[in-house]
Amino acid sequence: MIISIIVFLFIFIATIFATNNILEMPDNQNLQDLQEYKPAILKDANGDVKKRWYVEFYALDATTQKLKRKRVFISTKYKTKKDRYAFGNKLVKQINTLLMKGAHFNASKERKPDAAWEHQNVVELLEYAYQILTKNARYYSIKTYKSNKNNFINFLEENGLDNQKPENIPIQSYFQFFDEIVTKRNLSNSTYNTRLRTLKTLFNVLVRRKILEANPLAEIEKRKHTPKTNQAFTDEQREALETYLKEKAPNLYYFTRLIYSGFLRPTEITRLKAKHVKLQFNQIVVHAEMSKTAKPGVVIINKGLKNVFEEMKIDKIPENHYLFSTGLKPGTKRIFASNVSNIHGTILKDLGLFGKNLTLYSWKHTGVVNAYRAGVDIKTLQSLLRHHSLEMTDIYLRSLGLFHNKNIEEISW
Repeated sequence: MIISIIVFLFIFIATIFATNNILEMPDNQNLQDLQEYKPAILKDANGDVKKRWYVEFYALDATTQKLKRKRVFISTKYKTKKDRYAFGNKLVKQINTLLMKGAHFNASKERKPDAAWEHQNVVELLEYAYQILTKNARYYSIKTYKSNKNNFINFLEENGLDNQKPENIPIQSYFQFFDEIVTKRNLSNSTYNTRLRTLKTLFNVLVRRKILEANPLAEIEKRKHTPKTNQAFTDEQREALETYLKEKAPNLYYFTRLIYSGFLRPTEITRLKAKHVKLQFNQIVVHAEMSKTAKPGVVIINKGLKNVFEEMKIDKIPENHYLFSTGLKPGTKRIFASNVSNIHGTILKDLGLFGKNLTLYSWKHTGVVNAYRAGVDIKTLQSLLRHHSLEMTDIYLRSLGLFHNKNIEEISW
């Protein structure tokens, strides 16, 4: 009897200690009134004590005003089902009591914006860096950072490292996360490098602000990756595609013309409105917020592209309408380039061209190849492609197998 009481008291004290290190009570009455949460539940791995047990719940994050998931893993020192259920159920009760009173994450940061960073764990610091880095970022950048951040946080939670400071996590654990990308998940070196780059960038935000002394990922190197070559359509492929698009998907045909003749990126085209096309000046104005590089630019409208705009009756489209909206018709709703790419990919499959390294971007490569063959010089191509340097254009042309001295073919020695 005495032993069971001691065990009970130990478990009870341990659960109180655990909850005090997870949630904070708000001083701000507005936050307390929100009372947004999802109750804690015990995840018992179907009673298998060989697997990790944990308590999962959602609570309001004071810094983001959104629900945040939290997993509290139960220590493996509780060997029996009885002890784990005792600890887990007490923990659930304690957490739910706090949640019902309005407890939430990061209350101290909400009260004290300049709180000492040394008390923040790796997850809190990554979330802070993420908020700074994505403040005015573009949709796909935010999506990439969020996905890679969450993958890493899930790894930390699964391995009981989420409450540690970054500098206290063994370097072997950081390596383990990246090793498993290849060994367990069988993902590509490109994905490996993307995750490494984004997470290093997040940690660098903390290093620059003197929150961390060093980037914990500094010793991890990217893997060798052979990028896909830029593949243009052959003349036969181009002719077959253009015939198909003109007959069965005219709006997609117009879309591809802006890539082929204007060298515009698909994402830029989805942001293009009628007011950006200055037909009287033979120019398309690309604002900074429309461009991948966040730099403004001007695209020249050549004869072929001018004919396309006239076919589209661009003068009849309201100036604030997107040129390509739902159904690739002019409208007020902006679509995503990935949707257009998927439609184009389906057509490539229908024509037996899918899987040959041909994509929607191949129209740009094809346009550059044909412009070069038509005699457009490299300096003009640099301007049309909106490259920041001649070297960049040179590298791009070489990737298409183009750049050489045309006069050399007429010389012998």
